[in-house]
Order: sequence, then C-alpha cells, then structure tokens
Amino acid sequence: MPELDAFHQLWGDPEVIWWGASTDLSESKKILKSIVYPASPMPRGCGWFACYLSSGEIAGNVMLQPLKSMPGEIEIGWHFNRVHQGKGYATEAAEALLKHAFKQLHVHSILALIAPDNTPSRRVAEKTGMKQGEHIIYDNLPHDVWSIHRTAIICG
Repeated sequence: MPELDAFHQLWGDPEVIWWGASTDLSESKKILKSIVYPASPMPRGCGWFACYLSSGEIAGNVMLQPLKSMPGEIEIGWHFNRVHQGKGYATEAAEALLKHAFKQLHVHSILALIAPDNTPSRRVAEKTGMKQGEHIIYDNLPHDVWSIHRTAIICG
C-alpha cells in the first residue's frame, strides 16, 4: 500500500511530527485510518487531503476540520515531508484549501495552532496571510493561534 508507506515516512519522522511521531508502520496505519474515517463525521468539504507532486509522489498533507478544543472554529493544518519543505508546496496547498473554505464552504475565519518553535509552519501561515494571535496551551504544549478572516482572501 504505497499511501501507507508515504504516510508513515511523513508521520514517522520526529522532525515533522515532533509532538509524537508514529513509531512503526502499524501505528501509522491506525493514525491514517482515524484520519480517513474520523470518529465523528466532518462537515461537508472538510477533511484530510494528500498532496501529490506531478511525479505521483505524496509530498505531504493538509487538513481542514472543526477545532475540537474551540467549538465553532475551523482549523487548517499542513504536514510535509522534510525533503519537500521550503519549496512552496505547503503554502500552495494551504492557500488552495483556504480559498475552498472561504469561497465554497462560506467559512468566516480559520485558525491554525502552531508551536512557537515550528518555523516552517509559521512561514506558511505568514505567506498565506494569517496573523499571529494569542498564545495558548493545547494538548499540554504551547501554541500560537494564527488566524485569517475570509475578507483577506475574498477581498484581498
């Protein structure tokens, strides 16, 4: 299953998934299954999406989902293999997902929870027009709340 191998390569890398990379292929399979078949249904148009290169290789993934710790809020996130970071893929995928959320799903604002030391994710947030806000503790770890309002995309 090539998708599982690509997922494990990404989610098994502690420099990408620093909060708890999967330790083996079976753990990655469980995580992937929970993403593809979440416990509670996602709103229409939300979910986890693989990002393919023109070669067919999976470079990473992006997600758009309700933020469990902040009811009523929608979260965006991105995870890209280290060899594909710094090439603009995460920014391109995040921008496409933001446009989708604002134009097709009519979401008003979107949040990203990013660890203060996660420089690659902070750069993606900045490039997509997100603004850094409050500092919170999420899953027992410090995070900055980044946000963007639909007017930044629709009118910007």
